[in-house]
Amino acid sequence: MTHALATPAAAADWLAARVRRGAGGALRTDSRQVQPGDAFIAWPGYATDGRRFVPAALAAGAAACLVESDGASAFDLATDDERIATLPGLKAATGPIAAAWNGEPARALQVVAVTGTNGKSSTAWWTAQALTALGRRCGVVGTLGIGEPPLGASPGSIVHTGLTTPDPVTLQAGFRRMADDGYAACAIEASSIGIVEQRLAGTPIAVAQFTNFTRA
Repeated sequence: MTHALATPAAAADWLAARVRRGAGGALRTDSRQVQPGDAFIAWPGYATDGRRFVPAALAAGAAACLVESDGASAFDLATDDERIATLPGLKAATGPIAAAWNGEPARALQVVAVTGTNGKSSTAWWTAQALTALGRRCGVVGTLGIGEPPLGASPGSIVHTGLTTPDPVTLQAGFRRMADDGYAACAIEASSIGIVEQRLAGTPIAVAQFTNFTRA
């Protein structure tokens, strides 16, 4: 029977019981990236509805599919498949769910959030470079990607994500890698759409920086 979950905490526990981070499993919001043992999180989007791709995710070997409950009946999801669970308000809850599943990695970092109309990328990079130069290794998340900006003889390492503020699954996975690699901090660009879509939900912010407010 499809599990009807009531809270983000219950959803995180349900995923953790089925998808083991240390065993190579991952959370995915794109069914095309699903590998055997992964979890697929599906909600309605602006262009398409992720719930359309639950069958594809299961066929690719997903061990769990967590879907938005509101309107889920329209997608003919198998009610007898224990790999499927529903949760109301899933999109807003994905941040806390991903944070919990990843072991709350941002709590091991001092997260500096940079917002404003212009200058977010430069400010985030300068912040990360300054903290690293002062002995507090700092990563960066933003328009150019997730990773470590170049400093001195170090070329840095940035993985492109395509978004200024990535989706919460990608974001929390990035925090997890930084925490595991011994980073002390992370400077992140907080875009207006990222804030509206609660991509930073579940991320404790130590410092907030505001650059400016102008016409886009």
